[in-house]
Formats: sequence, structure tokens, C-alpha cells
Amino acid sequence: MPRESDLPDALVKLKHGFQNGKLGQAYLVVGDPRGNAARLAEFVLQMIFCNSGDPPCGACNNCRRAAGRIHPDAAWIEPVRKSRGILVEKVREIIRNTFETTLEGGWKAVVIVNAERMNSEAANKLL
Repeated sequence: MPRESDLPDALVKLKHGFQNGKLGQAYLVVGDPRGNAARLAEFVLQMIFCNSGDPPCGACNNCRRAAGRIHPDAAWIEPVRKSRGILVEKVREIIRNTFETTLEGGWKAVVIVNAERMNSEAANKLL
């Protein structure tokens, strides 16, 4: 991982919030879902799941799984190809999963990519 002095201000603030136990329960990130916005989401996931003393290390198993979007306690919701939307069934599944015990202890996280593509029923269900 880069040194803290090399990180953008937003990442430094998130890291300090995490270290001080003051990380918010939700963040809205606006940006390219395949660019910096995705990298920010991956950074936060690595930070909360990392096993090192100075997270995120980027090298431990949890950091690699978070970056690869395969950590069992992190869910990514993206629009489905056919409808190009996020449907209420997927939101129900994520809500149900969120209330279950974590698989590895600690945090659970959900990243919603292109949240504006939720139909009104899915958006209302999430609220």
C-alpha cells in the first residue's frame, strides 16, 4: 500500500476515522464505477477487513479478497445486464444477508454500483 503521505485527502480522512473508531455506517461515492469510485470502495473494504496492524496492507488474504470482490462478508450489487437495473429481489437478498451473522467475524459491507439504476420498488425496499 502507498504511504499515507501519498494518499489523497479523502483516503487519509477515511483511514483516520477508521483508526479512531469513527467510520460512518454509509458513504455515497460519486464517480466512475470502474475507476476511482471503485478503487475507493475497494480501499475501504480492504481497510475494514485487513489483518495487519496498519490497514490496509494490500497483501494479506483479506485485502486480496476484498480487492478481488470475493470477500464473503462484502457484497457488491450491480445492475443486471438484461434490464440494466437493480431489481428489488437483489435488494431483498442483500438485506437478508446483512442481518445474518458475519462469516468471518467483524464487519459486513455492501457496495451498490450505479445505485441510480434501482427501480423505485428496489430503492424503497432499501430505505
